[in-house]
Amino acid sequence: MNFLLSDEQLALLDTLRSLLGDRCDPRHVHAIFDGDGSFDAELWQSLCAMGLPAIMVPEAEGGLELKLLDLAIAVELLGEFAAPVPIFGHSMATLAVQLCGSDAQRAHWLPLLASGEKLATIAFGEGDSRWLPSEWQLPGGATLSGSKTLVPHALEADLLVVGTTGGLMLVEPGAGVSCVRIDSGDRTRAV
Repeated sequence: MNFLLSDEQLALLDTLRSLLGDRCDPRHVHAIFDGDGSFDAELWQSLCAMGLPAIMVPEAEGGLELKLLDLAIAVELLGEFAAPVPIFGHSMATLAVQLCGSDAQRAHWLPLLASGEKLATIAFGEGDSRWLPSEWQLPGGATLSGSKTLVPHALEADLLVVGTTGGLMLVEPGAGVSCVRIDSGDRTRAV
């Protein structure tokens, strides 16, 4: 069994490392962290132009149709540079839409998420650190009433993938949805 990265994976990492080397010097990263707690929108758009959010999205929905390993090695490099971008929530939400969404939801959302035109995140945590589906207490249905905690980049998201007792629901923030930024131990990820 071959445990080495492929030439394509190495090329992805080289391109990504070059971009991050130019855009994620420590002073710039600290300025983002010490700012409003958001993310570097220009860097995020550069990563979107590279196709990073599209890594695991099927080609039919505008993606690159690569593997989880490809996403993992890219995200590992983003972590090495402490890149202030919303990759975790966006990747998890995109994967949730891909795996659990209806045909209509996948057709609508995946091209928008793969291109970075829309930002998504996951809303799984409840109260006292209940993160697993078997622990969720927010009832699903035609409407939702309750709260989620530690939602990455909720204020900036165009789509929330919300975990409920009935499964996952896609929620577009708007009337009836309120988000409050809280201080967290990790200033690299706004919640």
